[in-house]
Amino acid sequence: MSGTLTLTTMRSFAHSPFNNKEDSFFAPNNVEIAEIRDLLVGPIAESARLDSKIAEMEATLMELKARRDALNAGIATSTHQSLLAPIRRISQHVLEKIFLACLPTAHNAVIAPSEAPLLLGRVCRYWRELAYNTPTLWNRIHISALENSNPTSRRQSSGWGGTWSQGSPNTPPPATASSLYYVDFFGYLERWIARSASAPLDLSYYQSQHYYRDPSSMGLPSSQSAARLIPLVQNVTHRLRSIDIRGDAQDWTPILNMQSSELPSLRGLRLANLGGLNLSSANLRILGHPLLENLDVQGIATPQDLPCNWGNLVELRLHCISDWRDNIFYGGLSVTVAYDLLLQCSRLKTCRMQIITPGGFAGTPSRPLELLHLEELSLALYANSTHERPENWHSHNIPLLIQALRAPALRLLYFGDTYSFDNFPQPELEARISSAPLAVLFMTPVLSADARVDILRATPAATSLVLLDAYSGLQEPTTTPDPNMTCEGLFTRINDEGLCLRLDALHITVMRSILFHTGLIPFLESRRSQGAAMSLRVFVESGAELDVGEALANLGRDGLELALEYRSVELYSPPPTPAPAQWRYSPRDGLSAY
Repeated sequence: MSGTLTLTTMRSFAHSPFNNKEDSFFAPNNVEIAEIRDLLVGPIAESARLDSKIAEMEATLMELKARRDALNAGIATSTHQSLLAPIRRISQHVLEKIFLACLPTAHNAVIAPSEAPLLLGRVCRYWRELAYNTPTLWNRIHISALENSNPTSRRQSSGWGGTWSQGSPNTPPPATASSLYYVDFFGYLERWIARSASAPLDLSYYQSQHYYRDPSSMGLPSSQSAARLIPLVQNVTHRLRSIDIRGDAQDWTPILNMQSSELPSLRGLRLANLGGLNLSSANLRILGHPLLENLDVQGIATPQDLPCNWGNLVELRLHCISDWRDNIFYGGLSVTVAYDLLLQCSRLKTCRMQIITPGGFAGTPSRPLELLHLEELSLALYANSTHERPENWHSHNIPLLIQALRAPALRLLYFGDTYSFDNFPQPELEARISSAPLAVLFMTPVLSADARVDILRATPAATSLVLLDAYSGLQEPTTTPDPNMTCEGLFTRINDEGLCLRLDALHITVMRSILFHTGLIPFLESRRSQGAAMSLRVFVESGAELDVGEALANLGRDGLELALEYRSVELYSPPPTPAPAQWRYSPRDGLSAY
């Protein structure tokens, strides 16, 4: 009906006598005004009817939308829609595999609700039940001591086994965990361990050497965390597959003195003693465990006196330091003792040792080191003083040790210093040398140029060479560098003797923007003329332009794969002393040492 009215109205407009008056100055008289008003009555009434109809339809539409929104909300809040989620069709076995893939691989799982496995239990009841009943989600755990976790507790150290010390009479002691938190935390830790059921257990414990110790607790165990944790560990020693202790070994003697029969599953031990206990004289039975394959000992120790089953070890790290007590100097590792130990380690794949004690070979070692499985040998070399001459015991003895080495599977040969050893390998450097058949790294200024040449002569299969040129590394910038303490003529000698013929990658770090003295440019030109492919990366630890920069650029234009990077050395400024903060647990403390 309304459509007919609209059509009739439009036709009345079509036959209006006033259609041709729109663009004129026509002024209707009274009669014409009445006619025009009569013509508009119908259209205006029709428009009003349409407005009313539209309002009714809009009200109906709003009602329909409200009903739809309510229905969608009901669907969203009901469980039925979630029942169709694809993840519900994943079998329990596959979901367990996914859960396990969420665990960290570089370290044990941490006690943090934002990380797996705890995070998995916060999604839904089914996931929580499945996670809690999957023992292998809970059989690797990293425990940061509760004493670690206040920012001010890391401010100062009083030595190897240091504790927090008050910076000034007005400096309050750091905030500490409450006794109630200790009870809750270790109660929860007990439940965590229980969830691992009968699975082999990997446990790591970290206690900062900068922890705060209340003066009233002197004479008691140095860490309440250790004192509360050890009984839990004693209940599961039959399942311990590996244990990593970085703290005061004295606190852990109940575990470290266990018989091997009480630790039938143990295969790995890391003991970084931050206390004053001499590990060699402590008679720690755990060190003699006949099934240990991975051993890491750090602290005061004389390695040859440790009761270890060296012949069974696959991975070995010795970071033994010396001590001076009662006018007696003991502890540490010499190169000759390292040689004697390696003679016993026929299964080794990875070996890292810190050489800090004088002592050397009287001549060429009598027996070769037959290490057929060895893939990595890393030696940290200690320099007695900043003015130690290059003809030191390292430069004489280390090449003899390498010359005695028979390691066909060797992929990495590293020489560093005792200060940066814990930070090796740096991630960016590790990525570059990971594919090299054999990488040799000289990251210490202690070895003389002659010693480096002797080592390279003993490693003809080297394909990657990483070099720190300490032109000013051990000396003040104003002094004249001792050429033997640098890489003076190193590449000249490599070229003249035809060494490292398989070398295809060079990584050089220089301290003073000086490389001319090494003979690098003639070496590269010679290798290029022989058709050898070569890549070179140079890191300059100063803002000054490299002295051979132009020559390297020319070689780069001729096809040498070249990367040149300058790094400005920033002066260290100690951070401001933080104000005492409210205590909070830091579950990731200690992970940076992995």
